[in-house]
Amino acid sequence: MSTILTTIAQIQEAGLDIDKNTKIEVLTPRIDESERDYLLPVLGQDLYDTLITDLAEVTPSAATTAILPYLQKPLAWNGYYRFFKKPVGSLSHAGFYKKNFDHSQQPAKWEIDLLKEELICTADKSLDELIAFLRDNVADYPDWETSAYFSQNKSLIIQNADQFNQFVKIGCSSRVFQLLDPFRRRAEKNVKRTVCSDLYAAILDQMSGDVAEDAAITALLPYLRPMIAYETMINGILRVPFYRYGEDVMSWTYADGTLTKQGLSAAEARSQSEMYKDMYEEARQDLLAFLNENIDDYPEYANSDCYSTSPRTLEVRYDNDVTNKHFGI
Repeated sequence: MSTILTTIAQIQEAGLDIDKNTKIEVLTPRIDESERDYLLPVLGQDLYDTLITDLAEVTPSAATTAILPYLQKPLAWNGYYRFFKKPVGSLSHAGFYKKNFDHSQQPAKWEIDLLKEELICTADKSLDELIAFLRDNVADYPDWETSAYFSQNKSLIIQNADQFNQFVKIGCSSRVFQLLDPFRRRAEKNVKRTVCSDLYAAILDQMSGDVAEDAAITALLPYLRPMIAYETMINGILRVPFYRYGEDVMSWTYADGTLTKQGLSAAEARSQSEMYKDMYEEARQDLLAFLNENIDDYPEYANSDCYSTSPRTLEVRYDNDVTNKHFGI
C-alpha cells in the first residue's frame, strides 16, 4: 500500500471533490499502480526509497515534508483516473463514490469522457509542478541528481513541457512531452548541423550547468527552441495519435481512445507536418541571421565550417522517408 497517499482526506486536499465516505481500499490498487508507473520514473528509485523510508519515521525531514504535496497531487489525480477507467459506482456532484446501482442514475458517456480528460490533464500538470519543484530545489534532493530522468534531461535545450508549449501547444503537458521524447532528442542533436560541433558543445555545457552562464549562449536559446519544437513535430505528428482541441494539439489519453474527440486523419497529419517544415526553416533562417549579426560573440561558430561555407537552405531529411527511395521495374 502506498505510504505517500493513504487517506481520502489527502485526496481531497489534492483538489479532488470526492465523497468523504469513499473507502480508500477501493482506490488503493490504482494509486499503487500510479505510484509505480507514473511517479517512480520521474523520481528515480534512489529518491523514491529515501522518501518512503523518511515517511515511515515519526517526524519526517523538512525536505520530505516540503515535497509531499507535490507528490500527492499527481498521484491522486492519476490514480483516480486509472480507477475511473473501470468505474464501480456512480457519478455525483460530490465526486465518484460507491452506491447501490438500483437507486442511482448513471452519467452520460460525454460526462464520463469530460471527467477523464480533466483527471489526466490535472495529473499531467501536477507532475510538471513536481518536476519544476525538484529542479528549483535540487540541492535538497541529491538522490534526484543521480536519477536517470535528471541525467537524461539536464543537458537538453528544451527541458520541460512549458518551454515546448511556447511554440507548439501540446495540451496536457508532461505525458505528451514524454511521448515526443524520441523525436525531440533527434531534433536537439540536429542543431549541430546548423551551428557546428564547437558551439553546440558550448550550448550543452551551459544547459547541463557544468559551466557558468554565458549571456551569448543564453541569447541563442529563443532561436534554438522553436527550431527544435517544430522539427520534433515534423515526424511526431505523423507517429503519435493526435487530435486538435482548440489551439492545442493533444494526444489520445494513454492511447486508449476513450475520448470522443476526432483524431487527425492521415491527410491532416501530413498537412500539419508540411506546415511545421516551413516553420522550422523560417526559425532556422532567423537563427542564421542572428548569428551573422552578432558573429563576434560566437567565435566557435565564426571559426567553423558552418560559417565559412555559404549557407544553403536546409531541408530536413529523414533517411527512411519514402521520398528518398528509388524504385525500378
